[in-house]
Amino acid sequence: MAAEAPWEFLEMADGAVLELVVLRVETGVAFFTRRRDDAAREVPVLRLHVDPRTKATLPAYWDVGAQLLNATLGPMLTAEGALPRRVRLTKYGTGPAGRYGLVDLGRVAVA
Repeated sequence: MAAEAPWEFLEMADGAVLELVVLRVETGVAFFTRRRDDAAREVPVLRLHVDPRTKATLPAYWDVGAQLLNATLGPMLTAEGALPRRVRLTKYGTGPAGRYGLVDLGRVAVA
């Protein structure tokens, strides 16, 4: 199934740490219009359906548009038998220059 709106983009402050239990993954494409020139931009999105106990608000998913994070998370989470899986994300920096650290905490049993 392909991810589509409504989007719940993951945004973290510099130094923030978030631990998630990912249950299911979808891919999709979001379209943005740049303010400076009204040009449309296509952004690949990885939707992480998470255990509701690891996200305080609805919906129980995060949409990840950060390309470098997607390049690492995608293969890790879509491999045969990879889910459910606990991951820890740490944000380093802000804006477009910001990067995410990723720690794979392994498969988990979810009740």
